[in-house]
Amino acid sequence: MVHQGFTFSVATARDGEAADPYEQLYGTDDVNRARQRGYGISPAFHQATRAMPDPNREYLETLSVQDRARFDTAYFGSESAAIQVASEAGNISVGAEGCLANARSELYGGVAEWAPLDIWATGLDSQVYGVVIAHPKYLASLTTWRSCMAALKFVVSDPGNSRDRVAQLAGSTDLRKAEQFERAIATADAGCNKKANLRGLATDLHKSQAEAVARKDAAKLADYRERRNRAVVLARNLVTELQN
Repeated sequence: MVHQGFTFSVATARDGEAADPYEQLYGTDDVNRARQRGYGISPAFHQATRAMPDPNREYLETLSVQDRARFDTAYFGSESAAIQVASEAGNISVGAEGCLANARSELYGGVAEWAPLDIWATGLDSQVYGVVIAHPKYLASLTTWRSCMAALKFVVSDPGNSRDRVAQLAGSTDLRKAEQFERAIATADAGCNKKANLRGLATDLHKSQAEAVARKDAAKLADYRERRNRAVVLARNLVTELQN
């Protein structure tokens, strides 16, 4: 980006930064974090766990409309050069040139090779999630979780339903009540999750089921994991170089 005449900052996540509460497929069993920060949905908790400010967004706001367009082209490349990757949701357009594509090529060994693998592997999670939540062992653990939550006066169907209840209340004008409710239900959720071993069991099931689903494409899965693991090592080395 610098060679294209732009400033670009590489930001890393803060230590202890909260995960997106809506990406916690099987809930959380971190009771201490739940007691302190809830799910991170209500305004007060969200502010306490928000991501670091994006310096690139701030930089973009200083540019003219024309320069922003040039920035986007430098970063994403031209739309005409994008490759189309087939998925169950339809074709997905992935940039094949520009600084982002160059970085992906360096980390993963080529966009044309990596993009189909990444989209395929990401789609596996959706398939496997449906298998996991219908698994008898998961359903038994979920029953224990529900009973535990009911004993604490929270009648909810699953961890996602708990977060939905919080999200509905977070939009109310009584912020203090919303925060108190979020802290209470999140703490109960995490405690019951730990008691029922819901997240631990689901994580193990997810891993084993993912391998079962992908068994017919074992070579593809091995390629994906090898590229991803190599990319993590390369990225860490790059961050270390930037910090020194």
